[in-house]
Order: sequence, then structure tokens, then C-alpha cells
Amino acid sequence: FCTSCGSNETTDQIKRISITGGTFATDVSAYVAEGYVQNNGTVEQLGATNAVAEVGNTYYKTLADAVKAVKDNETITLLKDVTLSGDLAINNGKIFTIDLNGKTLGGADLFINGSAFVTATNGTITGDVWLKTTDTDAAYNSFTLAEDAKIDTAGYGIVVTQIAVGATNYGSAVDIQGSVTGKESALWVLGNITTDLQTAKNPVTVTVGPKAKLINSDQTKTALQMAGACVVTIADGAQVTGGTAIEVRAGKLTVNGGTITGTGIPTTVQSNGNGTSTTGAGIGVAQHTTGLPIEVTINSGAISGYTAFFESNPQGNDETAQAGIALNIAGGYFVATN
Repeated sequence: FCTSCGSNETTDQIKRISITGGTFATDVSAYVAEGYVQNNGTVEQLGATNAVAEVGNTYYKTLADAVKAVKDNETITLLKDVTLSGDLAINNGKIFTIDLNGKTLGGADLFINGSAFVTATNGTITGDVWLKTTDTDAAYNSFTLAEDAKIDTAGYGIVVTQIAVGATNYGSAVDIQGSVTGKESALWVLGNITTDLQTAKNPVTVTVGPKAKLINSDQTKTALQMAGACVVTIADGAQVTGGTAIEVRAGKLTVNGGTITGTGIPTTVQSNGNGTSTTGAGIGVAQHTTGLPIEVTINSGAISGYTAFFESNPQGNDETAQAGIALNIAGGYFVATN
């Protein structure tokens, strides 16, 4: 028993204090031994009833501890709802699954800010998921949202940004099979990603699966924002809904089917060097200030909005930049709701 735990001890003194039992009126978690946890004041051995997560037969008091310990092809299983006290960095270089186990993970965002390949299954994430890319021609990180998982956030849903400014290859992949609902966007590839898609060996890729849903209920905002260079494929059966469902400001978009719905009224366009330009379109094409090439291929799908398909030049880009826009509409059903 320690009468002054947490007051004036030195680091060495703290290391010598190891609590494995007892009930305390104050927080002594800093002194609790490995494999134990303070639960409602009582120090107990970690187990299924008091741990936050489990990997195999090992229990962990925090999700961060489980992420540090997980090995390739293992699964972290949540044992209770988790409210993060701060953003969770994931950069362990491992291929692993977070089984939400019907629970909710929230309180802050997940940052895949290094090499890691993460799949989320069977539950709800209420923060944003960020992927930070770097200059590499090998796979660097990925996030897969399984069919039985969802993201429901007041923010951007899934965000892809960069670490290495001016890089030519990135190596981030997003695979959405579940549903993503956000109030700023459902998925946003930031405009600071300026990969040359003609030469890049490993550009940012986004796959929207046949049962996936990307939804933004705000009629003034976008569900899928392609502000930076990326390769996006929409599968038949997917649902994308937003003020403008998809805005392409850079990169390659291939639509192989699905239902793409713009809910904004009317169709408007504004110059915007740091956000959405088009509102009220099923698919809007509006080249960014970066002047990067755009390629849109529509093979099938039901596309609707105040204007179903709308191309504009809100930044006033010159003819050379605009010549880099290629539109290939081979199929699809287009409905203007105005």
C-alpha cells in the first residue's frame, strides 16, 4: 500500500511500485502491474470481463496496447465499447483485423500514419479513419471496411493524405465493402496528393464494393471527394449519395454500376482551392487548382441529381490543363431531377 502514490515519486520510484490487488479511492493505474487493471477502483487481473481487447488468449487494458502487440494475420477483438481519449496511431507494419465484435469504437480518430494493413469488421466506428501515404512504389498501408462494419461520423469518414510532399508513388489502398456516413464527406482524397497516374507504380486506390454505401446527408457537401490524384472504382450495386454524390477534381474514376444520387438543389459551382466546388450533381467534374489530369469512365449505373452529370472549370484553368480531362460515357441511366 502506498499513501502518496502519484504525488512526488521519481520515475525510478514509480517503476518499483507494482500493484496487483486492493481497492483504491484514487486512480492508481500508473502503478498497476502488467497483466492487471484498475476496474471501478479495484485492481484485478486482466480477463474477459475487464479487458478492452483480446488477441488470441492475451488480454489488453487498452486498444493501443493490443495494436502494439498484434502480429501478422492476427485479430484484435474488442470486448467492450471503446472511447479513445486521443487519436490512435497505427504504424506497426502488420497485417491484422480489428473485430469490433458488435461494439462501438469512437472518441477520436484512427490514424494509419505509417505502414499497416488494417481490416475492420462487425461493428461501428464513430471517428474518422485517416491514411497517410508516403513515397514508395510498394504497398505501404491499407484500410478495408468489411461488409458487416460501418463508419458513422460527424467528420469526413475516410481521409487519404500524404506524408512526403511531392512524392510520385504512394501505396495506400482503401477497400469499402460496408457503409460510411459522414457530415463533411464519406471519403475524401486530399488535393495534396499530386501523383502522375500515367507513371506511378502504386497510386492511391479506392474500391467501393457492390454492397458499399457512401452517404452524406448534407445537401451542400460531397459524399466522395476526389481532390487529389487517385484511382477510384465503383462496383455495380454500390450506393453513393450526397449534395454532389461524387466530385472529381483529379484522378481516374470508373463507374461499373450502382446508384449515384446528388441531393443538392440547385446545381451550383464555385471556385474553391480547398474543398468542394460542385453542389447538386450526381457526378461533378471540376478540375482542381493543381490542374491534374482527370479521366472518367462510366460503363453502367443509375446517376441522378438536379444535374446528373456536370462538368465545369471553376478555377479558370488554362487550355493545357483542361486538355487533360477525358470523359468516356459508354453506358448508364442519367436522370435530371430539376
